[in-house]
Amino acid sequence: MHKKIQARRKDCKENHRHTVGTSIHGNYFLSHCFLCGVCGGRLCGQTTTSGKGYRTRYYICSTHHNGDHERCPTRYTIPADTVEPHILSLIKRDLLKLADDPQLQEYVAEEIARLSGNDDDARQQLQRRLAELDQQTAKLRDHLKALDAVTAQALGLYDEAKTAAEERKNLEAELHRLQRKLPQLPDMRDIAERSRQEIEHMDDIFASGTVDQKKEFVAIYVKTIEADPNAKSVKISLFPALFSQILAGEGFEPPTSGL
Repeated sequence: MHKKIQARRKDCKENHRHTVGTSIHGNYFLSHCFLCGVCGGRLCGQTTTSGKGYRTRYYICSTHHNGDHERCPTRYTIPADTVEPHILSLIKRDLLKLADDPQLQEYVAEEIARLSGNDDDARQQLQRRLAELDQQTAKLRDHLKALDAVTAQALGLYDEAKTAAEERKNLEAELHRLQRKLPQLPDMRDIAERSRQEIEHMDDIFASGTVDQKKEFVAIYVKTIEADPNAKSVKISLFPALFSQILAGEGFEPPTSGL
């Protein structure tokens, strides 16, 4: 029986191979943005070949693969032929919405409102803090007028005034940054046309482009992808297609949206 088991193991090893070495990266265009939720390392590609010649592509944690099991003790695989088409479908869905949606103007307004929503809250908080500092500074000014320099120094009023002035300067700089308006978006018809052209470009790249071209395209629309083997899930963080420089032009720094 032992000899049969050993023979079976040998047969499995000979007939089920893993692609290793420099070829492990292969045609895996998500490897630059695919992260391991366990250790934070990047995922790389691995291709297995069965005894019948069937090749299966996976994304695996490069940290675990390279033998650092202390940092990443979990061995898992993400089927490339499942996750890659899904990512591309999400990108294309956003582009199609911009190319063909009759409610494009309403959608753009909603996206801009969502984009600036957090900034509105931040602006209000900064303005409230500035008002508090004004009141604090006014009280300090009254105390300094009423006291001699030695007493004021002993009470730390000069240091307090200096700290308040520095904080106010920083708050005003941050408020100025938030108050800058978004760049002007192109005409809606231009956005729709650019979206249609980008879809054609996308189809061409993923039909006959190089791996580097595919990675470059994906980097425009995908910020990160994170595999969580414990939850058996993949978290995808995309840049809204509307605010990419391809469609909106220069000056936009797109936010992420978790999907």
